[in-house]
Amino acid sequence: MGVTWNEQFVDTSRLLSNSIVLGDSLNGWLFCGGGKIYKTSNGDRLTSVENEQSIKPTLYTLYQNYPNPFNAVTSINYQLQEDAHVKLIIYDVLGPEVAVLVDEHKSVGYYDVSFDASAFTSGVYFYKLTASSFTSVKNMLLAR
Repeated sequence: MGVTWNEQFVDTSRLLSNSIVLGDSLNGWLFCGGGKIYKTSNGDRLTSVENEQSIKPTLYTLYQNYPNPFNAVTSINYQLQEDAHVKLIIYDVLGPEVAVLVDEHKSVGYYDVSFDASAFTSGVYFYKLTASSFTSVKNMLLAR
């Protein structure tokens, strides 16, 4: 993992964590998308390290968007266990494709994509991730 830790203020209300590990009442780690790791050793202040190359996913995963429901902008996180051509597509509730967020080759790792739906109407939308033989679909609610 990381060698150098940097102390910083972190707005924990906007963190989307993949997992939390608590050693005891003072020590803990928060693992987030994009290869980010936050650590506390006093139960309060978080420090972080960003070292995407040392943390390689072992699964393909599509996470629930955050926030959900959302108003205008939301984040979609996913991870790739190997290099692959990736497609991340948004569909409306009736099935037509309304946006293509990703359609390119990506390396193994963690990714965070922002979806700006300010031009869309309120309602349920679906997002689909395809990478190699992996496919996953989740829904999200745009509420204005």
